[in-house]
Amino acid sequence: MGNRRSRAMTLAVALVVLLGACAGCDGARPLPDAAKPPWTDTSAAIDVSCSAMTGAMRFRASRNQLSAAQLDLLARLAVVRSNPNICVADGVACQVAITQADGSVTSHPTVTADPGCGMTGDVIAWESFLPFSGTIPCSYAAAGTTVRADVRCFNGVSVPQAATVKLSVAVEQAGTPYHIELSHCAATDVGAAPLAMHLFEPSATIELIAGTPVAGASPDRTCAKLDYTFPYAADFPVTINAGPAFLDGVFLIRFY
Repeated sequence: MGNRRSRAMTLAVALVVLLGACAGCDGARPLPDAAKPPWTDTSAAIDVSCSAMTGAMRFRASRNQLSAAQLDLLARLAVVRSNPNICVADGVACQVAITQADGSVTSHPTVTADPGCGMTGDVIAWESFLPFSGTIPCSYAAAGTTVRADVRCFNGVSVPQAATVKLSVAVEQAGTPYHIELSHCAATDVGAAPLAMHLFEPSATIELIAGTPVAGASPDRTCAKLDYTFPYAADFPVTINAGPAFLDGVFLIRFY
């Protein structure tokens, strides 16, 4: 129950952050021009970060990394006013950032049921976003599962401090270099590496390689990474140990 309450609080806080910039906005302010939807024929990229009761994930793709079906669904996104009279604790809260052809970025939240929780702001209508979100292959809770290679996905993993989580990566092409990295986990005021990553052969008895700690700031707050060329196709176990420096509770793993 405590964990559920904690995630509900996290979701509520995320909603306040997403809409906080518009606290005190004039409710009569017009919506963006309907002729200028969030995603257009010249939009260049999309970056979606979501949190939910089950975890978190991020999906980042350039236009040429999206299918024709996904492009069609993105063209249907619509901006509406959030409802200040609705609050949702058990739902999904996302931030959708779209890069336009000129390099400018427009960013809107989208939340289950378009709630405002006492605030009014412009949001991407949840009903217009839901069909596209159903095409996102990234996992909110990858611990204990098998992660498939997809450069667009940052898969969520929850781990208590000083604990170990296990998952597997699905290698489909032998002799091909693959990359694994842990992001949104870089230490700020603690010198020790927050997470330690180890890759094993399929029986999980022989370690193949350990992840390299990443020092310094990076856009994705990466804290560990490794590159490995697998000799055959199979599911390979990965263990991740959380040290005292890891305080976030949730990090993201990429595999491609």
